[in-house]
Amino acid sequence: MTVRILIARNRNHAAVDHFNHGLEFYNKGYEENYRKAAAEFEAALAIDPKYSQAALYAGRTYNALYEDKKSLEYFKQAISIDPDYLEARSSYGRRAARCGRYG
Repeated sequence: MTVRILIARNRNHAAVDHFNHGLEFYNKGYEENYRKAAAEFEAALAIDPKYSQAALYAGRTYNALYEDKKSLEYFKQAISIDPDYLEARSSYGRRAARCGRYG
């Protein structure tokens, strides 16, 4: 039997603000908004390097911009921060399969 204990993470308020702004831009679509979103997600990660959700969305943003290498890097970062993050693993797997890369 395995018991998992989950501990809620307290995020830096500034990092959360950057993430939320990035999410607003990401949800609007279009290249200009995706570029702004990527900058916000990267700012959130600069403040809180353990912010796996910011890494995931940075990967998704670069995926939308067809920047495969950056996309895969951020998906890998999200997984390395939180190995049990299934959403990050599935996003990475889909992108890697389309790129023909698995490493």
